[in-house]
Amino acid sequence: MMKPSRFFLSAGAGLLVIGLLAVGISFIMGGNWDETLSIVNMGEISNFYRRNDNTELDSDALIWSNPEDTSIFFDFSSNVVKKAEIDITNADVTIINGDSFSVTIDNIKKDDISCKVSRTGTLIIDNASNSFSLFNVVRRRSFINRGSVVLTVPRGFTFTSLELTSHTGSLISEAELRTEKAVLETESGAISVAGLYSDKTTIKTGTGAVAVAGILHGKTEIKCDSGSVEVAIKDDKNLYSYTADSGMGEISVDGTVYSGSSRLTSGKTMADNIRMTCGSGRIKISFDK
Repeated sequence: MMKPSRFFLSAGAGLLVIGLLAVGISFIMGGNWDETLSIVNMGEISNFYRRNDNTELDSDALIWSNPEDTSIFFDFSSNVVKKAEIDITNADVTIINGDSFSVTIDNIKKDDISCKVSRTGTLIIDNASNSFSLFNVVRRRSFINRGSVVLTVPRGFTFTSLELTSHTGSLISEAELRTEKAVLETESGAISVAGLYSDKTTIKTGTGAVAVAGILHGKTEIKCDSGSVEVAIKDDKNLYSYTADSGMGEISVDGTVYSGSSRLTSGKTMADNIRMTCGSGRIKISFDK
């Protein structure tokens, strides 16, 4: 039978090893010494999945005590905005129409998201660029309870370029979005745009889902790996041509379904042309006019 003194020595040594491993891992994952001490002192690791008691904590804590600290509001003049780039992960984005540009952010720390208008007139909303350090995934509340972003776009406004990227969250647009060029991309998230009017469009998805309704003039390129893309075009189908390359997936155009390995074309290339590439996922194009 182990003596009590040896037991406590062994337990202490084990705890010391665990502590050193935690510190080492935090440095490897991008943390600094202050952040490591903060996590150890605040007991964030032990409370990672269960703490939600509105306890008063300092700025480095996982859970914030005051709701107003988790809400950020921005407004911008439509005279300075020309483009928009949204790059969001693990958050829910909603786009609506209103009288002016504004952004409301909830449940995401201000240091974890960038919201600004660049000198070239690009409205940037980005929490993905600095989010891929594993250390940050552990310590940020936004990766435990998903944050939310609401973007208000003035009615009738036309972007020169609009890029919407949702890595793992959702992006839902209830607004009418007009743009000269649109890029919609998701990895394993979901994008839904109810009213897109674009002169050139690119849609990409990995395992996620994209649903778009509107009028897509000019060249439209759709790339779908194992996810799904649905496009409802509110225009005359006779004005559009298309080409499609399918691996093991399924492509449906105006009710006609093509599945398995195939390459097809509608014939004469029109000014409004849709090019589709599908791996093992599903692409559906419909027309409604």
